[in-house]
Amino acid sequence: FDKLRTERAFNLWLLLLKRRGGLALGAFLSLILWLIFCFYGAERIEQFSLQKRWHDINPGMELISHKDSKYQHIGLGKDREQFSVFGNNQYISSFPDDFEYETLAGIILSQHPHPDDILLIGGGSEGLVHWILKNNPVSIDYVELDPEIFNLILPHLPESEQLSLKDKRVKLNF
Repeated sequence: FDKLRTERAFNLWLLLLKRRGGLALGAFLSLILWLIFCFYGAERIEQFSLQKRWHDINPGMELISHKDSKYQHIGLGKDREQFSVFGNNQYISSFPDDFEYETLAGIILSQHPHPDDILLIGGGSEGLVHWILKNNPVSIDYVELDPEIFNLILPHLPESEQLSLKDKRVKLNF
């Protein structure tokens, strides 16, 4: 429904409630709306609402997938060749973005003279693990705080990032 139709329907409903017998008519209309909700399906209405909210918040970005996790509602959007991850409609990360993750890996690895055993907490699946592995560490313990983010984006990651996450030096922890 567009905004104008919704507003007109609401105004008609208020007008009917104000007239004589409006309470009975209002109850009848409420019953009809409840029956539509039950038979049309809450899932379809929720899907419509989710799509509408997504396009209002992220205009021009296609909603690829979404999922509720224990911690948040996760959305994966795509704009041209760039994927973006959102948690509760707040930006989390984008991929592929080699410049960002190569730079970040360099900053992280420069904090120790011999970074052999690395603990990475969150944010590694989008490309950071791939760039850390290029520096030949002995091991990476990668802890993903919300495993649903990992599961949602994994099929959309470039092949190089997928292979990096399967590397024998990488231990995934959820």
